[in-house]
Amino acid sequence: MNIISKIKGCLALAVVAAGFAAWAATVPTDAQGFDYTTDGVTFLPGDYCVVDLTTGKVTEMKDVASAATFNTDDYKTTKMAFRYVPAGKFKANCAKTTSIKSLVSNDVALSAYWIAVFPVTEAQYNAVMGGATTSVKPKVSISWNDFRGGTWDSWDGTYANVPVPGAGTFVSNLNAKVAAAGCADMFDLCTSFQWERAARAGTRTDYFFSDKTAAEFGSDDDFPDLWNYAWFAKNFPSIGVQNVGGKLPNAWGLYDVYGNAYEQCLDWHEGNAGLVKDKFLEDYAGASSNAYSNRVLRGGHYTSDAGKCSSVFRTYQKTSIVMDAGGFRLIRKPATSSDPSVVPAISAKSEKFTVDLRGEIALAKGAVTVAGVNYSDTAWGAVDAEPVKLGCTNET
Repeated sequence: MNIISKIKGCLALAVVAAGFAAWAATVPTDAQGFDYTTDGVTFLPGDYCVVDLTTGKVTEMKDVASAATFNTDDYKTTKMAFRYVPAGKFKANCAKTTSIKSLVSNDVALSAYWIAVFPVTEAQYNAVMGGATTSVKPKVSISWNDFRGGTWDSWDGTYANVPVPGAGTFVSNLNAKVAAAGCADMFDLCTSFQWERAARAGTRTDYFFSDKTAAEFGSDDDFPDLWNYAWFAKNFPSIGVQNVGGKLPNAWGLYDVYGNAYEQCLDWHEGNAGLVKDKFLEDYAGASSNAYSNRVLRGGHYTSDAGKCSSVFRTYQKTSIVMDAGGFRLIRKPATSSDPSVVPAISAKSEKFTVDLRGEIALAKGAVTVAGVNYSDTAWGAVDAEPVKLGCTNET
């Protein structure tokens, strides 16, 4: 190895090590949030906001001490409650289940958001769109296009520039209503990783209530804990989705996370390209396109087996398809956030040298100082400008 290669290697490792340490120290990791009791996981108090679907007014509630506060008809019909999720990072796609271990694991950092306590119910849908139904079952039998829609042909793939919802859809009309009441924030479908982070509520296991998998119990019938948290293939009382809030919530107070109705996410499915192993992702919003118009589905539904009703399993469906077990969970995106940026702008630049500490290093001829050492044009010599890939893994 010549001197130029050695210097390049040392520089890259030094910069990445320093930058990754700074990133890890700055971005909080979700606190672990479950223990084993017969009454369910231990609820972690948090902040909430409530949308009045009649007036569009948004109010906030601090330090709510019980998830049961919102498990009433008001919050399933004329109001919608959201749990605050601060900016932070988590390990996505962690799985013990053999059949899905092929999923790549990623460190994901997300900006702050609020996520709905329940999937959107029929009554909530009608409160915004008009209609007499007061059912508190998840709103299903409507396509992704008709519920959210939007023009995605020229989307650049970034979360910040997600296309606005289609005119006349539920999501569009809800945003218009809250805007008229003075709220500048945007309401939308959750992304797959926003869903997963909230579903896990700080855990790294397949299920937020256990460190075991369905297979380790032997069969779905021998997986009693899931019966307490989900309507699924072994316990649904009648054909069709069930009233929301009928099972126990997770540690962040979210109901119907598993089973009952699939939750159709904002993301295009990655398809055969998949996710890049161990790549750090910030506010990831899925693939930039999908040739088959498939969006990600999470959580399983009332006829799913136990393996599909987990924090890990993901599948997909076309945006034009109407599913009798395909529901939706919303998030509220702050227009401005009091939280610091999820990942600070940790980069070092000189006139001809750029380092991106989130896994990409581009080297070009130029001078840069790292840890007090100046690497000059002479030291670099002729250096190719082609990017060098480095994989970063955080196991905190």
